Amino acid sequence: MILFHRLYFPPFSLKDFIVAFIISFLPVKTWAQNDTLFFWHHDTHEKMTNNNVSGIIQDSLGYMWYGTQEGLNKYDGYGFKPYLHDSKNINSLASDDITCISTRSDGIIWIGTSGKGLNQYNTYTNKWVLYQHRTNDINSIIQDSITSIFADSSGLIWIGTASQGLHLITFNGSSIQSIMFHPDPGSI
Repeated sequence: MILFHRLYFPPFSLKDFIVAFIISFLPVKTWAQNDTLFFWHHDTHEKMTNNNVSGIIQDSLGYMWYGTQEGLNKYDGYGFKPYLHDSKNINSLASDDITCISTRSDGIIWIGTSGKGLNQYNTYTNKWVLYQHRTNDINSIIQDSITSIFADSSGLIWIGTASQGLHLITFNGSSIQSIMFHPDPGSI
């Protein structure tokens, strides 16, 4: 058998009510969150390939990725794992000179390079795909010098190029379809 007790509240005077009302509007510091921020400085002493960072992202698994002029670096909270171009391995980064990076929620990381095209890296399968400009092929990227990348929530990849403007890439199975926005100054 459960017994319920009647709660008793002593009567408040008007003075008590006014004091409580005024106190409730006074600024009060709360301790719900710690207001101290901690920053760690990472550099080549921790096996990061270069201190000149051109892009930083966090993937869907929580890893931090740093694009530098000397490769891609994955930080797992303890140390760095470098991803570098290997001329003997086609399943590697196309160039170590990374200009920008972006990620999607499906584990795909997009890496733009200075003159070597667009790299796609699947963090789950550890596979690389390279997209480069091919003359007279409308299903290739418009230029190999990528200056910016944005992967939107619908799966479209927007890339900015050094001299050919904005470029939209959509994927149709294993091929890509490219849409170029006019590179004239003042237009998109």
